[in-house]
Amino acid sequence: MGNVAPSSETRLDLAQSCAASLLEILPQVMDRVRSEISCGAAGALSLPQFRCLCFIDRNPETSLGALANQIGVSTATTSVIVDRLVRQGLVARAAAPRERRRLSLSLTGRGAEGVALARAVAREHIAGLMATCSEQDLQTLCRGLDVLQELFARTLEPAAKAGPE
Repeated sequence: MGNVAPSSETRLDLAQSCAASLLEILPQVMDRVRSEISCGAAGALSLPQFRCLCFIDRNPETSLGALANQIGVSTATTSVIVDRLVRQGLVARAAAPRERRRLSLSLTGRGAEGVALARAVAREHIAGLMATCSEQDLQTLCRGLDVLQELFARTLEPAAKAGPE
């Protein structure tokens, strides 16, 4: 019985259980990240600012609409966040190369340094927590995260790039 492949119903139940666990743990992880980036050496970024900087870092010359779609707020709210980031010297706005009526967003050198620092601060904090796990648990966790990253990269990246302008 150990070599029998799980039925699709069992697989669906397992997928449901994994999804529930993921949705339960994500807010806890983001609370830790928020805490680290808002009061750490990363320059006191808010979580929405950090998310904006990370998206712009991954998608240079992105539009305000695509950014709003990614962070899940209106373009008006995103515009306010971006205005602050521009005033802080972290983001630059320019006319899009092919569509002059559309603005493109890019990180400045200071913005790239800021997002790198915020990521490093959050990564170090999370690594410190994870270092209390056994090596076997860490290997299992890393493999699971690799699978999750591959899954979401395959299914979500086109949607993020196709956000409203």
